[in-house]
Amino acid sequence: MADAPITGDLIHQLQTEIEELRAANAKLREQTDQRLLLRLAELAALRKVNHATNSCMQLDATLKLIVETVADVIKADVCSIFLFEKDERLTLRATTGLNPDAVGQVSVRLGEGITGIAAKEGHPIALRDAWSDPRFHYVAGLREEPYRSMVSVPIILFTVEKLVGVLNIQALAPTDYSTEEISFLETVAGQVAIAIENTRLYAQTDLKLQQKVSELSTLQRVSRMIASTLDLQEVLNLIVTQAVALSGADMAAILQLEEDRQEAKTVAAFGLDSLQLARWQDRIRDSRVGDSVFMARPVVISDLLADPGADAISSLAEGEGYRSGFSVPLSAKGKTLGALQVFTRNRHEFSFDEVQMLSSFADEAAIALDNARLYDQAQRNLSVKSALLAEMHHRVKNNLQTVAALLSLQARHCKSVEIASPLKESVGRIQSIASVHDLLSRRQIGIASVADLAKTIIEAATINSARPGVRVNYRVVGGEVTLSSREATVFALVLNELVSNAIAHGFAGRGEGSFQITASVSGSRITVTASDNGRGLPPGFDFRKQAGLGLQIVNTLVVNELQGQFSLTTDGGTVATIVFELDCSFAGEARSA
Repeated sequence: MADAPITGDLIHQLQTEIEELRAANAKLREQTDQRLLLRLAELAALRKVNHATNSCMQLDATLKLIVETVADVIKADVCSIFLFEKDERLTLRATTGLNPDAVGQVSVRLGEGITGIAAKEGHPIALRDAWSDPRFHYVAGLREEPYRSMVSVPIILFTVEKLVGVLNIQALAPTDYSTEEISFLETVAGQVAIAIENTRLYAQTDLKLQQKVSELSTLQRVSRMIASTLDLQEVLNLIVTQAVALSGADMAAILQLEEDRQEAKTVAAFGLDSLQLARWQDRIRDSRVGDSVFMARPVVISDLLADPGADAISSLAEGEGYRSGFSVPLSAKGKTLGALQVFTRNRHEFSFDEVQMLSSFADEAAIALDNARLYDQAQRNLSVKSALLAEMHHRVKNNLQTVAALLSLQARHCKSVEIASPLKESVGRIQSIASVHDLLSRRQIGIASVADLAKTIIEAATINSARPGVRVNYRVVGGEVTLSSREATVFALVLNELVSNAIAHGFAGRGEGSFQITASVSGSRITVTASDNGRGLPPGFDFRKQAGLGLQIVNTLVVNELQGQFSLTTDGGTVATIVFELDCSFAGEARSA
C-alpha cells in the first residue's frame, strides 16, 4: 500500500502542533522560573529573619528586630507579636505599624478575638476584612482602625508542643492571602518560636550568669595583681572593695592572725573609717564572728542584734548601723591566716552562692597573704568564658543544621531539578558554616586551624556534592596557621565552593581526584592556595565575566568580607589563590596552632 501524500493541510497541522508545544514549553519554563524565584525570595527572607532572631539575646530587642524584619521581607503594613504569659493572657510585646505605647500594656485572653482564637485553636486565621468578621475584637489604644485584612499565626514550639505566642500581620487594603503565603508565615513563626524560647532561657539565666562571670573576672584581676605587684596592701584593698560590690554588702574587712596567734588585726577594710575600725577591732575578738579567725570555721549571723553569740559587738553593730554578717577563714596550706568578713545594714540571709563567692575571695586573700597561688583564678575564668563561647557556637550550629534540614527536605520533595539543584547547593553552604561552628565549639577560644577547617569542609563538601561517590584525596601544607572565627566562617564558605566546583567540573568523568591546600603567613598577610588535579580551566576563561554563582560567591566573600584578593589559574589543574590581611586581634601567638 502506497504512503499517503503529504498535503498542505497536514503540514499546516504539524506546524500548528509544534507551535502549541513550544508555547506550552515556554509557559512551563516561565512557571518554573517564577516558582524558583519565589522560593529563592522566601529563602532570602527566611535568612533575614533567621539573622534577626540570632543577632540578639535580649528578649525585647529580639522581638522588636523580628517584627521589623518580618514586616520588611513580606511588605506588611503591620507586624506584631503577642506572647503567651503565665496568667494565660497574650500580651503585645513588639509591633511595627501599631501604637508603640501599647507594647506591654495591651493583652487579650486566650480565645478572645482573632489573636486569641488562633492561639487557642493552634492554626492560622486569615481574613480579607477582619472588621466584618464577628470574631474580631476591637482593642482600644492599638490604633488599628485603618487596617482591614489580618492574618494571625500561632507561634508554637513544636518540639514540646508549647504555645509561645501569636504573630499578627495586617494590611491597609483588603487582601486575600494565598496558601503559600500563609505557609511561609507558619515557617517564619516556627523560627520565631525557637528564637523566643532560646532568648527566654537565656534571660532566665543571664543575670546569674553575668554575676558569675563578673565574680570570675574579678578573681582574675586579683590574681593578675598578685602576680604583678609586691604591694600587698593594694591587693587586700581590692579584695574588700570587690567583696562589697559583688555581694551587695555595706562593709567588708580582712583580719590577719598575728604570729603568736593570740591577736587578730584588721589589715584592710571598706565602709569603716579609722575610728570605727579601731572600735570594731577591739570587740570582734570576743564575738562569735571572731570564731572564724580563731576556730577556723565559717560563721553566718543573720541578726547581730538578736544572736547571743554576738553580744560583744551587738551594741557597736547597732551604733554603726550593721545588722547581718558573714565571716570565712583565710586558710593556705592547712594554716589559718585570718578571716574575710562582710556586714550589711539590713537584715540579710546569705545565700549559698554568696557564701561560695565570698569563700573564693577569702581564698584570694589567703593567696596574697601567703604569696603562693598566682594564676589559678585566671584559669578558672578562662575556662568559663571558653565554655560560654563553645555553647554559643553549639547553638548556632544547631540552628544552621535545622535550616539545612528544612532545605534538604524541600529539595527531596521537589520534582524540578532546576529548583532542587540550587536548594542542594544552599544546603552545602549552610552545612559548611555549621561545620565551622561545630569545630569552633570544640577548639580554643575563637580560632581554628587551616588543617582542621580543610578536613571538616572537604569531607562535608564531598558528602553534600552533586556527585557524592567521588573520592577526594587532600593534603594540607601550612595547616598550623590559625584563623579567627569570622575568618574561619568565610574561609569555609570559599573552600566549600572551590571543592564543590572541583568535584562537579574538574573531576567530571572521574571517580577520584586530589586537592592540595597551602597556607603561609608573611607579617599580617596570609596567602592560601587551593589546587586540584582536575582538567583545569577552559582556554580564555575569565571568572569575572564567565563565572557561575559559586565562583561569584567566592570572589564576593574574599573581596568584601576579607578585603582580600582572589585569582584563578591553570597549572595542570585549577589553582585558586586567596590573599588577605589577618585579623589583628588574633595576630602573634594566636596564629600558632
